[in-house]
Amino acid sequence: MKIKGLEFAEFIPEEVIRQKVRSLAAQVNAFYDGRSPVFLPVLNGSFMFASDMLKHITVACKVSFVKVSSYDGVHSSGQLRTLIGVDESLFNQDVLVVEDIVDTGLTLQKIISEEPLLP
Repeated sequence: MKIKGLEFAEFIPEEVIRQKVRSLAAQVNAFYDGRSPVFLPVLNGSFMFASDMLKHITVACKVSFVKVSSYDGVHSSGQLRTLIGVDESLFNQDVLVVEDIVDTGLTLQKIISEEPLLP
């Protein structure tokens, strides 16, 4: 597979990933039984994974999205910009941040900071 001039080879077979996603969803369902967590996928990277996992979530839940970017192409600029933020309070709620790749940690640091994620 080629993306933006970079070549990638399959590392983990698709069915193994599907099984892991179902297993993770089952763990979330068991842990949050009787509660109503908020899933907070970080766009764009996690949307496919979040979609696949949420298909198997059976507990009552909410989904909201955030988009925080520090990338210009395939390189981090180190400067975070909030492109889409949360428009409601997450105070006293069970929040599951769904992120794709954590490299520098800047995005997660921004999301869990006390600053509101408003665009």
